[in-house]
Amino acid sequence: MPENISNQHLVLIQNPSDQVLAGSDLLQPDTLYSQFIRAALNLDASLLEPYIPEDMQLQDMDKYPFLAFLADFFRAIEQPHPEDWRVERAEFRCGFCHPGAALAGFEVFAGKEWMPYTRFGFMMETDANGSTRDIYMCKALCKD
Repeated sequence: MPENISNQHLVLIQNPSDQVLAGSDLLQPDTLYSQFIRAALNLDASLLEPYIPEDMQLQDMDKYPFLAFLADFFRAIEQPHPEDWRVERAEFRCGFCHPGAALAGFEVFAGKEWMPYTRFGFMMETDANGSTRDIYMCKALCKD
C-alpha cells in the first residue's frame, strides 16, 4: 500500500453474498441491516443509532446500552492501531449456537503491512419480510 494512504481508514466490501443481497431490501441504504454493515466496516456504532427504533432490543439490550456495548467493542479493536487499520467483510459461519448459520462477518487488518489483526461476526436475525429482528455477537466463528 502506498505510504501516502496507509493511515487512512479504508472501507472495502468483499462479500460475494452482498451482490446477491444488493437487489433485496436487506442492503437498501435505509435498513438496519445495511447500516449495521456500514457501522462495522467503519468501527463506528454512532452510524447505527438513527436506524434502531427506540423500543427495539438487540442482544437482549435496549437501544442505547446496545450502542454503548458496540461502541466499546469497536473502540477495543481500534485502540491498538488508531490510524492503521481497515475492516473487510468476510465469510464466517456460527460454530456453536446456530451451527453453520451465516454471519455478518468481518476481518480487521492493521499496521503498515496490513496484517490480519482480529475478526468478529454478528448474527443478523430477520423476519419473513427481511426486517432485522435482532443482532447479536457470535463468539464461535468458523471460517468457510
